[in-house]
Amino acid sequence: MAPPVPPSPPTMASDLAAIGLASRVPPFWTDMPKMWFQQFESVMGPQHQSEQVKYDMVVSKLGKEELCQVADLISNPPEQHRYTSLKNKLIKIFEASAEAQFHKLVSEMELGQQRPSQLL
Repeated sequence: MAPPVPPSPPTMASDLAAIGLASRVPPFWTDMPKMWFQQFESVMGPQHQSEQVKYDMVVSKLGKEELCQVADLISNPPEQHRYTSLKNKLIKIFEASAEAQFHKLVSEMELGQQRPSQLL
């Protein structure tokens, strides 16, 4: 006869809510970090989560490359505003500059029968 299985601890409603939130947040988008944070904050907004909870959720959605980029902040997080600091650093690292965005737009644009002055 197999030994009895110990009972599992009761699942708290907050645990279920956290699992539900985590499943609604996609992995971090390095090509659109600002848009990812807008979506993240839309999911987290109604929950009124603390900076620490949001920080932990963002860290859980980062891949190896992103974690390496913010390793200093993960290893030694600030006492206050952890989420805001992490958010700002990720956006600074992965958001293309306005000049780079313009260059990408122009280089990918097809003129067809148009002259460049017609785009203005």
